[in-house]
Amino acid sequence: MASSRLSLFAPLILAAGCACCTSDEGEPGGAASAPTQAGGLPDARLAGTWSGRGRVLVAWCETPEIPVTLTFAPDGGVSGRVGDAILRDAHVRSNRGAVARSPGLFCDWLVTAGLQGALVEDEGIRRDEVQLALDWQDGRLSCAVHSSGSTFGGHDAMTFTAVAEGLELQAGVPASR
Repeated sequence: MASSRLSLFAPLILAAGCACCTSDEGEPGGAASAPTQAGGLPDARLAGTWSGRGRVLVAWCETPEIPVTLTFAPDGGVSGRVGDAILRDAHVRSNRGAVARSPGLFCDWLVTAGLQGALVEDEGIRRDEVQLALDWQDGRLSCAVHSSGSTFGGHDAMTFTAVAEGLELQAGVPASR
């Protein structure tokens, strides 16, 4: 019951600046953030492959967790998977400046992408697009997953939402497209 209430309010919480959309001062998304690289990543510390598990927040999905893997190439290319879907035409950008950073509003970076395949194949949950709100927390990336969809309509139409609270950088995995 509590998770169904959370799934109703997750988009509002994220827009207001929850834990997955705030950062610690002195970390990559904080005041000591690395400079943007011309034609590359908004922060060089994103480079590499990050992976973890995301907790599904929508009550109409029976699968409790989905895998999340993101690869950031130094040239700015982004690839990966969310659940069973492959990211297509993915892009990353900075999502807040110094004014929003100080009170902890918004998230550090935003990845937008099309989706190829189902988010949850076993349940036939398919969406066209996804946004991933990323924040740096204690050397890991927190990730809020929001698919295209509507506010109403259940399994076939609603926005799919999940939260991965700690994507970890995979050692020895090169950052390539």
